[in-house]
Amino acid sequence: NSTPIQFFADGSTHAVVPGPTWLPDKNRFAWGLLKGSLLSARDKRALLRVFTALLVGTSPKGCTVEQWLERKRQPKALVHKFWEPLCLATINAEISVADASLLWQVLTLAFLGPKGASDFAFATCPLSELLNPVATVLSNNNSVFAPNSNVKSIRREGEEFSIHTKKQHVFRSRSVVVATPPSAAEKLCSELPVTNMPTLQYSPIASLYVRLSQPVHLPIMTAGIGTTTQWVFNSKAIALRQHSSPTIELTVTVSAAAAAAKSRDAFVDVVLKELKLMFPSLNHTDIVDTHLIIEKRATPVFTPEVQPTRPKQQTSVPGLFLAGDYTQTQLPSTIESAAKSGRLAANLAHSFLKPESS
Repeated sequence: NSTPIQFFADGSTHAVVPGPTWLPDKNRFAWGLLKGSLLSARDKRALLRVFTALLVGTSPKGCTVEQWLERKRQPKALVHKFWEPLCLATINAEISVADASLLWQVLTLAFLGPKGASDFAFATCPLSELLNPVATVLSNNNSVFAPNSNVKSIRREGEEFSIHTKKQHVFRSRSVVVATPPSAAEKLCSELPVTNMPTLQYSPIASLYVRLSQPVHLPIMTAGIGTTTQWVFNSKAIALRQHSSPTIELTVTVSAAAAAAKSRDAFVDVVLKELKLMFPSLNHTDIVDTHLIIEKRATPVFTPEVQPTRPKQQTSVPGLFLAGDYTQTQLPSTIESAAKSGRLAANLAHSFLKPESS
């Protein structure tokens, strides 16, 4: 929680260093933001108005982040330097369309939530490897773990569900949790009377992986403001759990909308030029390789109209539950939302099956 965040704005670099350790963890970043040079005194006073509203106000309903910020009299410079990057980082949507209650929830958890709610967490291995212990846990609890079993359909047969795979296998259970993207969930449940499956629009995410010819000392992460480059992560520093380190590999989160508007080569050229402005030391090394990945349907867009319609984990079919970042968790479409929905769905399934086990 002492990890500094470097910001690149208007050609200058500003470091936001978390406050002293005697402060509660959740207040240390706010302290660093208010003490740092990124924001003007006017912007800091405006930001304090929002923090005060978190303490005494209620979550905004039926408005976009942009509309809510206008009500809170947030200056344009502050919106540009702080609110727009924060909204994109946490919700992956522009302030003109994102539901304000989601940003409110993020801010409340980060600055008023329990200990650890605002910690940075970096995976030091591929995300798929985090699931490796699952097979052992399940096998030790008299369960069947069947990876790579593509499910074709889910049917209701009396008091049980039958899960049919493309390899002609059939699994039976009194309860099912469907933890897939909403489009896949709708297809899997097409033979069941499931209602309120949403029709969603999606925001893309683009990532550029950059490999250098020789190590360059860079901070663990840098935010770009007013640039196509949004976030730059030092992969080596993350693996070493250090604030900075020499590295030959960078992971860059970039504006997917900008990527769609240009050819891939032209887009990569723009980002590489920005990286050399953000980190002048890169001018003394060669770019060995780049790899651009654009995920077109990365996260659902929850507008003020869509947010109230997100489906709950409890469906209209007894014993059938939904899990996924798109379900109603009062959080943006994030890993946190997916994890929360999974816990909610698992608890519902456990309660549904409990009478049988007791």
